Amino acid sequence: SFVQRAPDGSVAEGTLYLERPGKLRFDFGDDAPFLLVSNGSLLSFIDYEVNQVSRWPIRKTPLGLLVDEEIRFDSSVEIPEIIRFAGLIKVPVIDPERKEYGYIILIFEESTMELKAWESVDAQGYTTRVALVNPEYNIAIDDMNFTFKDPRPSKRGPRGR
Repeated sequence: SFVQRAPDGSVAEGTLYLERPGKLRFDFGDDAPFLLVSNGSLLSFIDYEVNQVSRWPIRKTPLGLLVDEEIRFDSSVEIPEIIRFAGLIKVPVIDPERKEYGYIILIFEESTMELKAWESVDAQGYTTRVALVNPEYNIAIDDMNFTFKDPRPSKRGPRGR
C-alpha cells in the first residue's frame, strides 16, 4: 500500500505493484478516475474521466531509477548530499544525462536501509511524495497488473481495423 501527497497537497492512497526491471502500477482503487502503469518500457498515465492516455519512456522519468534491475549509487548518478534525520536517510539521486526530466529522493530507514518513501521532483520543481505502508517483498505479481483498459475510442478506417 502507499500514501501519496501531490504537489497541490491532495492525498491519495492505493496499492503499488513493482517488478524489476521496468514494471510498476500505482492503483488508486476503483473509485479513482486515473491510473499510472508501466509495462516495462513505457510509463502510461490513464485518465478515464477524459478518456486520455499520456505516455513517456519510463527511463526518462524520475521513477526510472526505482524500476532499474537494481538501484545503484555509482558514477552514473549524482548524489548532491545525504541527509540523516529522525532515523531516516534521504538520498537525492539525479541522472546527469536526464536532469531536465526531474529527479528522485529515496528515503530509507537508517537502521535497516529499507526503502520507506520517495519524493519525485518533476522538471518544474513540483514534488510528489509517496510513502510505503506495510510493503511485501518477493511475491509473485500477475502480469495483468502492468496493463490497462484503454479508454480512448477505437479508431475506424483502414488503419484502425
